[in-house]
Amino acid sequence: PISGDMPDGASIPVLGLSNKAIKDSDESQASVTESDRGDVVSNFLKSDSNFGQDRPPLEADLSRDTLWPEKEKLYGHGNEISAIAVSNSKSVIATACKASSVNQAVIRLFDTQEWREIAPPLTVHSLTVTCLRFSNDDQYLLTVGRDRQWAVFEKNEMDTHLYQLREFRPKAHSRMILSACWAPAPIGTDFATAGRDKAIKFWRLQDGGEAVLTTTVTATLPVTAVDILPLAVEDTIIFASGAENGEISVYNLQLPAYTISSFPLSTNEQRPSKAITQVAWRPPPAAGMTNRGKYGKREEQHDDMQLAVASEDNSLRVISIDPKPGSI
Repeated sequence: PISGDMPDGASIPVLGLSNKAIKDSDESQASVTESDRGDVVSNFLKSDSNFGQDRPPLEADLSRDTLWPEKEKLYGHGNEISAIAVSNSKSVIATACKASSVNQAVIRLFDTQEWREIAPPLTVHSLTVTCLRFSNDDQYLLTVGRDRQWAVFEKNEMDTHLYQLREFRPKAHSRMILSACWAPAPIGTDFATAGRDKAIKFWRLQDGGEAVLTTTVTATLPVTAVDILPLAVEDTIIFASGAENGEISVYNLQLPAYTISSFPLSTNEQRPSKAITQVAWRPPPAAGMTNRGKYGKREEQHDDMQLAVASEDNSLRVISIDPKPGSI
């Protein structure tokens, strides 16, 4: 909309989840009282934290200065959401919630075209599901949980919105699994799981057989997050992990021998003060990339890659990392 049609600001109603526009209109007055509007608009105009300054916006800035109209609600879970994932085609959403019983430890799929649940829910876990990840081609859905097992669901050939259990591995870790991710598409069907047993394990799905454990990285502390750079660099997988004390680690995994090497990060001097909840690599640009060779090498070397790190201390950090082996 043009600037004249823009609302003065926004506020979150009491007991509300979505912020509402603050504007001189009958519609706005129906949902926001005059006193509320005056306080919010006054704070909005006086605030020195509006957009356009040389720092990222804080949560308060976003709730006041941006408006995200609510489009749909998805129902089904009885408890708060513990994990969510969206397919790469953006056609399916997978969700799980905190579970106090087996019946609650299900994964629900939703169709984004009609915004309806795709029945039946996926069942395999007995405790809370902690991470959901679709494969690069959406052929598989990887799930891990507090019950120490991982599971892989495969897309139904007849109905591409349906997924069915392909394989699961009970006691894949000795303690709860907290994170998982897929390797880049050219690598194949490799995936990683990380848990409180201080281990990051790499697995490979086999055609017509059980998945095999290819290698294990042993950490010094429980691993709470893991993510693989979505592009192989000179036949090398680069992956990052976060620990419960806020430490961040980056590794090279050389293929096909699965040789591991790690690199210290100077950013750990300003690491989060509490456990890492998620690490995520910024997707590389399509320009200048090509899938050459067996593992899909890069044609152009960019100066650095960026890693987003979220923590229980309510902080979000973005770290620039040079992905060339030996120079992180």
